[in-house]
Amino acid sequence: MAEAQHFALAALKQQPSLLTQLDFLCSLLMIEQAELNLWLAETLQPTDFNQVEQTEIVSSLCTRLEPYDALTRRHAKWLAIVLIRCMNKGIQHLDFMILKPLAMAKHEAQQVFACRLLVEHPISYVDIPPELLAALHQSENVGVRARALLLLKKQNAHELIAQLDNLLELSFTGAPEEREVALELLLKLIIANNKNAAAIFEGILQKLASNQLGDEQQLELKNFITLNLQPQLATVTADQLWLLLNAKSSQAQLLAVTALNSRDLNSAPWPYHLKQWLQLAQSPTQAIRQYCINYLSVHKSLLLTSQGDFLSLLESNWPEVQAFIFAFCRNEMDQNHWSPDLIVTVCDSNNPSVQTFGRELLQTFFEQSQGKNYLIKLSQHPSENVELFVTNLLSEYAANDEATLLKLQPYFTSVLTRVNRGRLAKDRVMAFLQQQAQCSTAVLNMVATLFTRLSLTQVQKDKAVLLKAMLQLRKTDPNLALPISVLGNTVTTSSNSPV
Repeated sequence: MAEAQHFALAALKQQPSLLTQLDFLCSLLMIEQAELNLWLAETLQPTDFNQVEQTEIVSSLCTRLEPYDALTRRHAKWLAIVLIRCMNKGIQHLDFMILKPLAMAKHEAQQVFACRLLVEHPISYVDIPPELLAALHQSENVGVRARALLLLKKQNAHELIAQLDNLLELSFTGAPEEREVALELLLKLIIANNKNAAAIFEGILQKLASNQLGDEQQLELKNFITLNLQPQLATVTADQLWLLLNAKSSQAQLLAVTALNSRDLNSAPWPYHLKQWLQLAQSPTQAIRQYCINYLSVHKSLLLTSQGDFLSLLESNWPEVQAFIFAFCRNEMDQNHWSPDLIVTVCDSNNPSVQTFGRELLQTFFEQSQGKNYLIKLSQHPSENVELFVTNLLSEYAANDEATLLKLQPYFTSVLTRVNRGRLAKDRVMAFLQQQAQCSTAVLNMVATLFTRLSLTQVQKDKAVLLKAMLQLRKTDPNLALPISVLGNTVTTSSNSPV
């Protein structure tokens, strides 16, 4: 079969005049055979036939194709391209009613062919029957739907602007062919009127803020904005820029950085609140984080006049952001900025490096008058390191102060009930409580309650120390309720275990 086809094509090439026989030419064009199709595409020229002949050829092919179930989408596309290039005058004069059955056909191949020719046909958009448009727009073939979109080109810009929302939606959610056509139509609107450009720019920004896009779509939209909406990008408003900065698209965010960098850092500040800058400092896009660092380095008052909200960045997962905030705190803030509450906020972190910095701040900016405040607030932190640090404050700010000692009961409990950890803090707290037990009856009862609880849980090596402490409490108040009894020279717990 292949040899016969090859022989026939060779003979045809020897007699190209056969192509002037219109019926024969139409029959050849109906054949899907790669070598023949390539030769015809290369051989046929627009000047080979006059307008009447072209119209006859196109009309004849449309009539033949309508009932032709064997037509493939690939061949339908090839045939339409050849006719558009070589028989365009014939398409211009073709009776629309010949095209309509093909466009309404159930087979996608016929729709592919008809839709491509319909785009070139001079019929106005308003004259295309609604049922035909519906059939094309609802086709299962994405190529047909894309070509149906191209029919909108038949509208003028004033008519086309009514389709703006639909075009914007397709430029984001359509198949690749549909997105390409949608952007082509948006460009037509931009060229027609600068006001259209502003509306399209705003619409794209709104879509970027709410749509997760693949890499290919991100590049499509970035290139579209860069090439066609540069004036709008150069004069972007703060609100529009915020949409770009928070777009679910890294490429859109890079466009935002370009807009940010177009303004001198020392010029009038952007009208963003500190909370917004802190959000941007945590952006997954490195260029945005770096701009925030540069911006806040210049506009330091944003940080210095805040209530310490920026301290959350001390725990940033981005090393460059964390390093910047640590350096800012050390180099730009003094005793006028570090209130006790701020210092405690830093100490209250669960991040070891931040806790260390908090202790550094305490040692540098500690205010004696605020010692009790530091003690109470820091005692609420669960970290072992902070609990140990608090032991340094007990003697000076809690000793012989019944109210403060009672407030510290949760702290004492936390330190003393740690299992196999925090030995130094435990020893210091035990010693401190034994000293303070005589402060008041309420404190004595609190200590007795703590020691009773511990006696039921402590490991054997700690019980001797604990029982010795409870004996000391019993001497202070013989009637104090403690889980111990003295029988001769033996001390036993409530469980009758001798010690």
